[in-house]
Amino acid sequence: MLDLTKLAQQMQGISQHLTQEATATRQRLELAQTLLEKALRRQDELVALQQEWRDRLNFTAAAPIEPLNLCASIPIPPAVHTVIATDGQDVEPVSVDEFRIAAAETYDVLVEPSAEQAYTIFAQSIDRSGYARGTLTPDVRLPAEVPALDARPDLTMLDMGMAHGAMGHAGMDHGSMDHASMDHTTMGDAAMSGEATGQTQPALGAGADRRHADSMHARSALDDPG
Repeated sequence: MLDLTKLAQQMQGISQHLTQEATATRQRLELAQTLLEKALRRQDELVALQQEWRDRLNFTAAAPIEPLNLCASIPIPPAVHTVIATDGQDVEPVSVDEFRIAAAETYDVLVEPSAEQAYTIFAQSIDRSGYARGTLTPDVRLPAEVPALDARPDLTMLDMGMAHGAMGHAGMDHGSMDHASMDHTTMGDAAMSGEATGQTQPALGAGADRRHADSMHARSALDDPG
């Protein structure tokens, strides 16, 4: 059975509570109305500011263990496609049209589109077997052109980090060597433990994989534009 007395006691103060909620709601509506009116008065200014906004994109090679040719197909006037950080470290801004990214590397790029259109970010594998793409657009209804895959490059020893051409063979005059006077019978071939190289190889423990040994004639690829 309904206890009206108990119900009345529970309802005490409900009128005051509803009044407070109505007041708070009215204040929030008034604040929203004020902000909307200010935004309408500054509409032209806000549109102009939006056109000057830039996007900071972070590229991370997280999937395949192979180099990727990562190319953002965006027009390249000054400061439109600018690398500002690599592997979490800020660098001197460099404007580029594309860059190569390898496994676990990261690049932070500033992109400032120069027109109200959609642009394609295009990443293709180095063997050109596939690609991934993304779209930068001010409107999801705008399509972005997808570029075709580039021709597959033919890699050489230079791409593998081997700089045999840097060795000073030009100064070696083999023609002046007197081979006839060389007594090869006195060579202690049995005592040879391995081929002498220009670089000392580290000692490998049991079960070590020789595929990870250092290159004998390694070169820097900092001058490679990608």
